[in-house]
Amino acid sequence: MALDELFDKVQEEKTSRRNVLKMGIGAGIAVIGGASLAGCTTPTPTGTPGVKDLVKIGWMPTDHHAPAFIASTKKFFENRNINVEFVKFTAGPQIMQQVVAGNIDIGMAGVPPVLAALDKDSTVKIVGAVHNNGSALFFRKGLGIKSVADLKGMEIAVPSVGSIQDIMLREQLQKAGLDYTKDVSIKAPMPGGDMIKSLETEGGISAAIMWEPFATMAVQQGAAEVLLWSEDMMPGHPCDTITTTTGFIENYPESLKAFLQAHQDGVDFIKSNFDEAAEIVGGSEWLNSGKEVELEALKHMTFMTKPDETFLAGTETFARKMKDLGILKNDHTRADIFDLNAVNSLGGGTRA
Repeated sequence: MALDELFDKVQEEKTSRRNVLKMGIGAGIAVIGGASLAGCTTPTPTGTPGVKDLVKIGWMPTDHHAPAFIASTKKFFENRNINVEFVKFTAGPQIMQQVVAGNIDIGMAGVPPVLAALDKDSTVKIVGAVHNNGSALFFRKGLGIKSVADLKGMEIAVPSVGSIQDIMLREQLQKAGLDYTKDVSIKAPMPGGDMIKSLETEGGISAAIMWEPFATMAVQQGAAEVLLWSEDMMPGHPCDTITTTTGFIENYPESLKAFLQAHQDGVDFIKSNFDEAAEIVGGSEWLNSGKEVELEALKHMTFMTKPDETFLAGTETFARKMKDLGILKNDHTRADIFDLNAVNSLGGGTRA
């Protein structure tokens, strides 16, 4: 499959954080802007060296981006003097398509779609980490599935082809002696909420691999049982990244540092105010999943901004696995994947 086919078209929708106003732009992109909607501040005067007046951030409806949600709601972006606009997507490959096209300044996306974009465009760089772990492979409750091998002949949903969940599923099927294209039926793209509905519907999907909070929601709603958490598949695996291009790094270093600082403020808040963080993330401003869901779901992730050695090494592992699977054409190591000058200049950061 050509890489361009990995970028799935998102359906246009209308959304809002406070008054349910969502504006669709392009193919399935929803913009959440304004001071009350995305932590925006008064724009920096035009011409300030190293500063971009408005920084567009690609995000997804997932717990993986909780530090950014917190940074917006708690006005950490405003405190760091950065004006941001959140642009909503449903999967990482879509975000990376827009980062490469220059329509998004900073994308929060999983390691595999970032590597797939880097494989075609060497200007793509990971400048920070978001978290480790945070997904699960789950199946319709009552099917009695005991192992990945039991999934043979079943329909499995993934958020999108080329996502980190898709790559992890491919590897698990391969380990179980199953062929991704012949032994199972893949349904993609499929949003997390639709996965749960399909699991509850006769004739719907049999299993899914998806990010939080949808795994926890599926279990709490009685629709599914977890077969494997992603930390069971690849302990401590890197997941979402903070990614941009060399052009943004070189032209707007102060804006990049400000974003990274605000993101770390969000990480620190989750660590020290977990209950309030769960309430914010699960509230109507963001995921609308509810505090009780988030109190459980957020436990499956370790948040950070500065990637540790486990994150760096795990990213290189993904690059090798994707090359072996035929998804990447080239070899990649941390030397060409990462540009950590900005995040390293901030000093050490705590994990949550």
